[in-house]
Amino acid sequence: MSKKEKLLYSLNYSIEELSNEITNILNNNSIPNKEDLYRKIGESLHWIYDCIEKTDFSDLSSNDNNYIIAFRGAANAQKHSKEELNFDDFINCATFPFTLPAVFSNTGIFNWKPLNENVIRQTSQIKKYNEVLANHSVVESLNIIKKIITDNL
Repeated sequence: MSKKEKLLYSLNYSIEELSNEITNILNNNSIPNKEDLYRKIGESLHWIYDCIEKTDFSDLSSNDNNYIIAFRGAANAQKHSKEELNFDDFINCATFPFTLPAVFSNTGIFNWKPLNENVIRQTSQIKKYNEVLANHSVVESLNIIKKIITDNL
């Protein structure tokens, strides 16, 4: 297996694990283990960042480039935040009959939460994160970044 194939396998596996976990939570209306879910978010962000760093994105559309910057910001915020970030800082989600301390998405799905722009030194990355990812579906945005990476790796 080549390095590229290993990277793509890890990326696809981590995104699939997180997507399945989110689907199970929404189907069962409960979050059995927030720490495990946050770990899966971290693993997905790690592999997305790793792929971004090893990919030549010389011919990207402006929209695709915005996703790259936004996910770089999300990964850096989770890794290098000046303040401790946890699950509730990253994800808006809602299940019935209760909600986490977060707003209910009008589509009933997991959404990325807006982050304080000063959470890391690369404020431009967090600004792009807030423009592109905040208040948007986690699963949909993971699928978009996966396609961008796969098409360019």
